[in-house]
Amino acid sequence: MKALHAHHPARRLNGHPDRRLRRRLSSPVSRRSRSPEAAAPARPPLSFAWHAHTADALPRGLTAFVFDVEGTLIDTVLATLQCWSETLAEVGYTASVADLHPYSGMDGKRMLRRLLNRHDPKLLDHIVQLQGERYRAHYLAHARAFPGLRRLFVMIKHAGGKIALATSCDKDELAHYRSIMNVDDLIDHACSGDDVKREKPSPDVVGLAARKLRLPPKEIAMVGDTPYDAEAARAAGLFSIGLQSGHYSRSDLHEAGCSAVFFDLQALAHKLEEQAAEPLPDEVKSHIAAAADSR
Repeated sequence: MKALHAHHPARRLNGHPDRRLRRRLSSPVSRRSRSPEAAAPARPPLSFAWHAHTADALPRGLTAFVFDVEGTLIDTVLATLQCWSETLAEVGYTASVADLHPYSGMDGKRMLRRLLNRHDPKLLDHIVQLQGERYRAHYLAHARAFPGLRRLFVMIKHAGGKIALATSCDKDELAHYRSIMNVDDLIDHACSGDDVKREKPSPDVVGLAARKLRLPPKEIAMVGDTPYDAEAARAAGLFSIGLQSGHYSRSDLHEAGCSAVFFDLQALAHKLEEQAAEPLPDEVKSHIAAAADSR
């Protein structure tokens, strides 16, 4: 680490080799959008008909959903970015939350290679380990599930759908998140970063979750909060739904391949409920209402 300090004194990380990231950082509107202030009786398969905004168009015949976890189901984005900022400061770099946000959702080592322009595996492994330790020690216990999570999952399961989780986080972190989400009874499969070699935007974990569902890719939608979730979903052959809970703009998510974008879980749940091909039975409505009250 002495060599890192000697050759790379503390400085602000402004250069981004990825031109798409540079364009986003240079856009005043995009900067503002990323500012930190700034479960089930048998049912027919899901079939949602959409007639609203074309940006929210979903195909008929979706029978399963694969969900990212951090930033999509659990509110972790700003905490994770702050943790990265503190970790980088520890090794001699200054990077604000705004500097780091364009990489939110990207594999940590890939992010570091672009930020630091360093390719030493031992150095990158060390920084990633430092960040993980800091996050577990100071941030993990404060993570909270987003409102509307159980309501959405209950509705999907009562409509006959399947649910899988596909996250880059480690198994121990996923276990903690599942303990606070209150939806374990509704999840069919869960895959973490420990189950694959490559993290998003590589499609490995998303593809693994899709295979566990044992359904054709065209019947599965991936729900995530970052462009890298969208890239992974498209590479795995899944329909991509973006949520703005990760503080990316609609245009960021659409450009990355999202065919539908919603503000948050509650907006997606409302849309699915509103546009269901068949009216929900009264007992299902009552179950969904109870789920909404509980989360």
